[in-house]
Amino acid sequence: MRQLRYNGEELRRIRNSKEIELTAIAEITRISKRYLEYIEGDKYSYLPAIPYLKGYLEQYAICLKLDPNEVSICYLGYFMEWLNHPPFAKSTYETDEDVEMV
Repeated sequence: MRQLRYNGEELRRIRNSKEIELTAIAEITRISKRYLEYIEGDKYSYLPAIPYLKGYLEQYAICLKLDPNEVSICYLGYFMEWLNHPPFAKSTYETDEDVEMV
């Protein structure tokens, strides 16, 4: 059995395959279209606090006729991984001496 990976790209692919417009999901769920775009784009830094995000993901999943618990757990796994290892956490400088002070 294939393990599903519900990241934003996969959710967008599923939505498109069902020919559901993002605007329709926004209207049904009353979730801002902008947040739905952030979810589908995996733009984690723009997403709301985890309790809100969990609810958004569950409502989004219901609209796509997916298991809301499975979608939220999987997506939040990616989100938590990003929180623990954000792209900006790693310094591009080898040492403090490489940083030019102005």
